[in-house]
Amino acid sequence: MPSSGGRSRLVAAAQCILLLILLNLFSITTLRQWSPLQTYEKNADALPREIILQEFLIDNPNCQYKTMLLRQYQAIGINLTRELCDALPKWSKVVRRLGDRPYILGQETCARYCQRTVERGGLPTIRIAGLPNAAMDMMIELLHWTSQASSDLNSSNDLLVPWGVHTPLSAARRSRQFDDSIFTLVLVQDPLQFMNSLCKNPDTLQWNRGKHGRCPNLVPTLEERQSKRETNFGVKLPMTLDNNRTAWRHYQSIADYWASWIEEWVTADVPRLIVRSEDLYIFPEQVAQILTDCICTNSSLRQTPARVVESLLNIQKLKQFTLAKLDNSALNSAELIHLQTTLKSSIMNVLHYDGVADGSFLLKYKSTSQRSSLHSRRYSRWEAKSQQVDGNHLIEDEFISKCENVTVFLSQNLRCDNKVSMIQELASAGVCPVPEFCEVLPSRQQVVSLYGDKPVVLGLETCHAYRRLIGNEPPMPKLTALWNSGSTALSTLFLNNMLLYDKKWKVDRATVPWGKHTPLYLKHRNTFPAKNPDNRDKILPVVLVRDPMRWMASMCRSSYGAKWRMVGQRCPNLIPTDAERQVLGWSDDVRTFAVDHSNLQARFRYHTPYDSLADMWSTWYGDYLEAKFPRLFVRMEDMIFFPKQVMKIIGDCSGMPIRERFHYVKEQGKDKSSTDLVTAMIKYGTKDGRIPTNLTREEREYLRTALDPKLMQLLHYPQIPVGPNDDKVSLLP
Repeated sequence: MPSSGGRSRLVAAAQCILLLILLNLFSITTLRQWSPLQTYEKNADALPREIILQEFLIDNPNCQYKTMLLRQYQAIGINLTRELCDALPKWSKVVRRLGDRPYILGQETCARYCQRTVERGGLPTIRIAGLPNAAMDMMIELLHWTSQASSDLNSSNDLLVPWGVHTPLSAARRSRQFDDSIFTLVLVQDPLQFMNSLCKNPDTLQWNRGKHGRCPNLVPTLEERQSKRETNFGVKLPMTLDNNRTAWRHYQSIADYWASWIEEWVTADVPRLIVRSEDLYIFPEQVAQILTDCICTNSSLRQTPARVVESLLNIQKLKQFTLAKLDNSALNSAELIHLQTTLKSSIMNVLHYDGVADGSFLLKYKSTSQRSSLHSRRYSRWEAKSQQVDGNHLIEDEFISKCENVTVFLSQNLRCDNKVSMIQELASAGVCPVPEFCEVLPSRQQVVSLYGDKPVVLGLETCHAYRRLIGNEPPMPKLTALWNSGSTALSTLFLNNMLLYDKKWKVDRATVPWGKHTPLYLKHRNTFPAKNPDNRDKILPVVLVRDPMRWMASMCRSSYGAKWRMVGQRCPNLIPTDAERQVLGWSDDVRTFAVDHSNLQARFRYHTPYDSLADMWSTWYGDYLEAKFPRLFVRMEDMIFFPKQVMKIIGDCSGMPIRERFHYVKEQGKDKSSTDLVTAMIKYGTKDGRIPTNLTREEREYLRTALDPKLMQLLHYPQIPVGPNDDKVSLLP
């Protein structure tokens, strides 16, 4: 018989077993209610709604990738259904194409308009203008939800601008119908979705649809030119003047109409908000709150009206404005190039519309089987297939169809005389020339005026010291760069063209072991990947640098680990204006928008403060410039226009042999977010778009010192001009 001590131990063991059983039952119940996909704040109000959402996701596992959108719809009182889930796009697609929040331009004009309204007395006057087929009905419902100023209006038509809802701003001003006492809500739409919607409902626009109603149609095919003698598909927009006469505004194409109409509003110094139609359906509550804060109502959002819920549950419009399906298969190669030249990158960037200016249209077209009827063939590409050569992963190029003789092409297209080198470079990369290249590619003179006639590589005087340092050991040229500097493309060039001694090299191993984007002062404190065996003292860092003006613009679109304050959408922003100081509550002692550069790699987190984006660029690269160990500086632009020469220089300096046949990187970089070779030449071959139009004169003067003059001169990057007219800054956000 067990002793009293033994019995107490048995009782304790039984209690432990019972406790474990109860905990297990509790865990099963909890897992049924809570998905491990997200961590939620379990307050009294959110708990029931989250339980409903998680139960819905368990019953509909295919909807898990749409959790963020479902949660936003649930927050404004919409019941979750499978039909709603099927109509919504994946959250990753929304972020990739539209961003993770609504982008509403012109918020800096709200305070001025409210102040002027108070001085005049009375209520603000809010009206709506927009492109044809934009989400006008949805905007009217949101405005009724948020604005007390519109509650006394008799009909929805009373909310439209009096000069014509689709009338261009310049035409309204010339006809003297424009009223600057009106605060205008301007509705825009993704350009491709806009063109597709016009094909189904042209509204008041008139244009020739081409053969068999081909739509969208931008550039006539050869057959259309011959049969109908069409040189372009111009658009006519009817406008009613103040004397009730009808006038017509002409545009080159429906894409030209989209770009011209929006640009007038973006650059205008008038009280307005430019709202993307897609945001009304993706972020309805956030848009409603911004409208409430902007139009002087000083009130909080009321309960979501039933008409707003009904509009959001219109499945057909929901699919249209959430970009559930975008199709550009009807466009030929000439039309794709027309889009890239017509849809200005500055407008596309501030609206955060992806897919045109960055070359995604071109990439999608290359993956289709359609052949352009304008030419006997579309872009002929090299077919990439994976092979193992000497143990290295190599992209081996083979022709799908060989390019025509470039000499014959040039003799038939005399307009390309000043672009011979660009045509030949593309042909070497397997991109066969088409006549449109003569219009859109930069000339040799333009490239030379920007970057010189040969690549600029700094640090060549250290090559001998590096080869002597490593002796008989394998050379290790490794990449390092700030974000948005083309390091992924250069890593691929390394892997494709260098006869690597280390057979296990991958893209991550082509970068320095202390982290590709890590500041130099952390060289001996961080290791990435965590078990990287490279001897960092025997590495030749290849520092990839990009023109700081274009780099700052890219950081505005994808900031990665750099964080700084912004007011509205003005970016790059370096020095706060008086209005921005007032909004942020900053004193005059705060001179610049400080940047925090942070990252987490292999459980190592660092924070590095900088005075501004310009200071970050100068300091980060300046540390490498002043370093005492061997290193090379390579410009990203040289990787576009002089890739062979750059790879040969790196190989000769490090002692790494280069393959005899050069292998280009012709496609897009990581996450399909960068441009391909053709689009990169178009984008970087001219000075257009290099200097942001929203820089103040004070910021231009600041850049002349913040961007290290020595580094700018060594890299042959032109300084920022500060002229007598530079204080006439565009209001482009």
